[in-house]
Amino acid sequence: MSIKLKFAFLKSRKIKGNFIWNIDNECIDVVDSFVYLGVQFYKTGSMKNVVKVLNEQALKAYSHLLSIFSRVSLDIRTKLS
Repeated sequence: MSIKLKFAFLKSRKIKGNFIWNIDNECIDVVDSFVYLGVQFYKTGSMKNVVKVLNEQALKAYSHLLSIFSRVSLDIRTKLS
């Protein structure tokens, strides 16, 4: 089984020199951003883009539900659940 290991330094941390990070003799890539559980994390530590993407996904799902509700007659209790 192959696992990709990535590490992003937070911007506030200042690392002197070029370090090579290893876990069990596997090199860890140092990157500016990475995706974990579908969420993109950046080395700046800012969650601004994460909130924006999650908001867009929620609006898309909501509008999809509204289009389904307009085609199917359901009582309000079922729609809310």
